[in-house]
Amino acid sequence: MAEQAEALGVGEPFDELDGSAEGDVRLVWWDRGWVPLFMSADDAFAVDGHPGAGGRAGQVIYCDLDYGCGREALWPSLVDFLNDMLAVVSSDGFVVEGDSGIGWLADDAGQDQWMLRILLDVGFARRDGRPVPYPALR
Repeated sequence: MAEQAEALGVGEPFDELDGSAEGDVRLVWWDRGWVPLFMSADDAFAVDGHPGAGGRAGQVIYCDLDYGCGREALWPSLVDFLNDMLAVVSSDGFVVEGDSGIGWLADDAGQDQWMLRILLDVGFARRDGRPVPYPALR
């Protein structure tokens, strides 16, 4: 898949994104080799089948589709991403709100965060070695 994506070229650069392939994640708006796991108007998680020079195929990336346009590899594999997701949803502190089905977990400051924010924080902690800011996940 990576060879096919490479042959097609990278996606379109967008404002702050220069099209570079030097880091872990290609700095493009969207790449044909990214398989979305979750996508909204502002954010996306995707399995990266077309990584930058410093990344690896199969890593799970976070894309800020809003003003910042950040692209970051937060999990080395889909298995790691799913393990972190399962840890969150099986946590005693995870609460699913009534009819909406939205899940929440309290952080160190006692603020309820929703699933996307929780996964981002867990992914950043995994990548950087910082503590996970959710007591229920420790």
